[in-house]
Amino acid sequence: IACPICGDPCEGRRPNLPVHLHNSHGDPATREPPHAPYPAFAWNVCRRRSDGKFLLVNEPAGISGGRPGYWLPAGRVDVGESLEEAAVRECREEAGVESRVVGVLRFMVDNMDAPRVMRVVMLSEPLDDNAEPKSIPNFESCGALWTAAEDLARLSDKDYRSPDPAELYPAVASGALR
Repeated sequence: IACPICGDPCEGRRPNLPVHLHNSHGDPATREPPHAPYPAFAWNVCRRRSDGKFLLVNEPAGISGGRPGYWLPAGRVDVGESLEEAAVRECREEAGVESRVVGVLRFMVDNMDAPRVMRVVMLSEPLDDNAEPKSIPNFESCGALWTAAEDLARLSDKDYRSPDPAELYPAVASGALR
């Protein structure tokens, strides 16, 4: 698929057409910054203190491989940004919830011998336990919701962008991952 505006190819590569349109032709104030030379990603497992529910984001098809899917707030670390700052920003952008990081749950690299991509899963909590997740779709997400870990059993693998919440949220809820 070629971009109908500039003709750049957008099929089978990153960025795909929706991401290309947003970053190349969308409002300059909302475009994503250029990628850092070393790709690092911050994942945010945000858990509400009052009832133990987790933040679940509904990602749009353009970001999640061609179909909407549930996932956790997460994204690329921008140039000059810490992992913690990226996790907090992603929670704000994708879920509309201000959070604070309270711990690191997991550190992952794509290849132990010669890592090229780093992912860090952080545990956070909302600054306000009464914060309502966003409900108006935008480029970042279709919306978000608070959910109990046990409720994730009602979803199938095809409901997720990737099944990470189905693994991480119950593990955090049970204390197996902390």
